[in-house]
Amino acid sequence: MDQFLMDRCLPKLGCAVAAFVLFAGYATADNTPPQLVSFSISPLSVDTSAGPATLNVFIAAQDNNNGFGANAAGNGSISLALQSGTTIFSRQSLPMTGGTSTNPIFQFGFTVPQFSPSGVYSIGITLVDNASNTSIFTAATLQAMGFPSAITVTNSAFGSITVSPSTANVPASGGSGSLAVTASNSGFTWSASSNASWLTMVSGASGTGNGSITYFAAMNNTTAPRTGIITTSGQTFTATQAAASSALNTTAGSLQFTYQIGGAAPAPQTITAFSSGAPLNFTATASSVGNWLFVSPSSGVTSTVLSVFVNPVGLSAGVYTGSVTVSAGGSSNGSQTEAVILVVSASPTVTVTPGVLSFSYQQGGSATPPQSLLVSSSASTNFRRFL
Repeated sequence: MDQFLMDRCLPKLGCAVAAFVLFAGYATADNTPPQLVSFSISPLSVDTSAGPATLNVFIAAQDNNNGFGANAAGNGSISLALQSGTTIFSRQSLPMTGGTSTNPIFQFGFTVPQFSPSGVYSIGITLVDNASNTSIFTAATLQAMGFPSAITVTNSAFGSITVSPSTANVPASGGSGSLAVTASNSGFTWSASSNASWLTMVSGASGTGNGSITYFAAMNNTTAPRTGIITTSGQTFTATQAAASSALNTTAGSLQFTYQIGGAAPAPQTITAFSSGAPLNFTATASSVGNWLFVSPSSGVTSTVLSVFVNPVGLSAGVYTGSVTVSAGGSSNGSQTEAVILVVSASPTVTVTPGVLSFSYQQGGSATPPQSLLVSSSASTNFRRFL
């Protein structure tokens, strides 16, 4: 609002309203997407052979700007998609049943139709606030947040199956195996899916009546065990894979430094930290009485070259011992320690004999013959002569 208009409007209350409307246009637009605070759905397994099944849904959300609408025509949606096919059930509106517009609760029943195809259905949630900001939560996102990510639909009236075995231990190197699927009748149709990318089905992902599933487990290159599940029409097979074995090693054996008091510090020496299996995250520490020993870097991932160096300034003559220890979580053989020895020698003592040389010369006579000096030292050293 320019100064002329301000001067004319100051006595009038109406202009204050106009000024408010004018400056309101400068408000920052709401671009913040809504957040999912909590989510639950039950039951996680339903049988639709006798009729539609109802899922009870609870969603708590948050949007601190425009919030959500009170009517059930918006706010987002929830969907179920068959992992082994394209069947999708969804509810296209989320009714706000509690909380506030910025911290709403959506609680409702969600119907799965009768005779829905058997299998595992992935859950998807979409939240839309009043400013049309949208957040999409896939099954993978929900699983990472610790919320339910799938439900299982069965049709027991048309038969059932059993899967054998129900568990297996898989070595870290990986490998393949098979599952026997036994159906209660020859017309029962089933399908299978895995919840882990490293556990895949080579054959038999679906079938009718009796059948088999062949699976493959990839190599585990990490130092932590892992678990994968194959679900077949509500029946589960759990594969537990061992962690990769990895031994921590260091190259050096022992390091020795020598230092003469008053001289230059010795050059650094190296140690290589490496592992015989999967890479390991390690830490390196130096230990010495008097804090004269150091190592760098203090952490890293195998394989890494470490520099070991000493600072002997202030140490008296003698032999000093220290150590460098490299540790790694997940190492199959524990930590590794390298011994370090520092030998400090005193400054050398130099003597010259004899202490005095005496020469005599008669003018006009022959030159006086040379005499010798013996220079000796307690240690090998360099010296200079001055005349």
